[in-house]
Amino acid sequence: LAAGIIWALVAWQYAGSDEPHAAADAVHDYVTEFVQLFLFLLAAMTYVNAMSERNVFLALRDQLAKRSFTYRKMFWITGLLSFFLSPVIDNLTTALVMCAVVMAIGQGNTRFIGIGCINIVVAANAGGAFSPFGDITTLMVWQRGIVEFWTFFLLFVPSVVNYLVPALLMSLAVSRDKATAGTDDVYMKRGGRRIMFLFMCTIATAVSFHNFLHLPAFDAEDGQARDVQAMGEADGDRYLQAGLTVASRLFEEPYLSTDPEHHGLVLHSVYHRPNGWDHIPDGQSVPCNEATMWGDYHAMELALLIKRMANGDYYQFATW
Repeated sequence: LAAGIIWALVAWQYAGSDEPHAAADAVHDYVTEFVQLFLFLLAAMTYVNAMSERNVFLALRDQLAKRSFTYRKMFWITGLLSFFLSPVIDNLTTALVMCAVVMAIGQGNTRFIGIGCINIVVAANAGGAFSPFGDITTLMVWQRGIVEFWTFFLLFVPSVVNYLVPALLMSLAVSRDKATAGTDDVYMKRGGRRIMFLFMCTIATAVSFHNFLHLPAFDAEDGQARDVQAMGEADGDRYLQAGLTVASRLFEEPYLSTDPEHHGLVLHSVYHRPNGWDHIPDGQSVPCNEATMWGDYHAMELALLIKRMANGDYYQFATW
């Protein structure tokens, strides 16, 4: 309700402006992003629930509980499994599944359960940072195109360090006693391995479509948006040249201030014309010959951008 009221107020403000459709375009953009994210997560969670129904995670818990491992060894096994499961099935699902495993293994040992669950949460969050599928935030920036798929793996070493340092300290508080063996026999139902295989194929397909075919993980964009995007890319060079022409004219007289006694950079900038706050020289009908702080700021930013483009340096813009 609050979001709807906010969007209505924004649309009402734009309705009487020169861009009456700006609010509708913004709503369309955000809804499209949300739908892409929602449909991708819907498919992923369907696979996770299917694997849960086929007893994939219960079978893993049963196998680990039956091993004659010490509590400290179980601490490291569950932590490492969480670290490498999180990049695939997301950190929240990993934490829920693996904490259930720890609770089954450490029946009656509340100390191990507490430390083991903390270890799993740390491992799941650290492991989810180097994969687009590890967290809702990483998935959003990947689908938006802000970070490429393989760029996430640059975070692998920091993620390992982020997990190992607290894990090493916590492991000192875990005993070396034998863990209690499991009593229930749980087997994976028929089709469990097939669902696991299809899930991995789906992840591989989503990555391939996004990286090589430049399609979203779930292509929910309509034809009109695609046409606009293609037109913008085709005209990119023309717009760049037009922008450089404007900049060239801006950075010379009479727009560029060359008077050493003047404190501004770009002249003829207007602060707030409707309120009459701008200086109108004698013999003029409109404000001129003055600079504004934010006008000079953006002029400096433009000059820096052109300089970096000329030098071949990388210049990143935030697109959210």
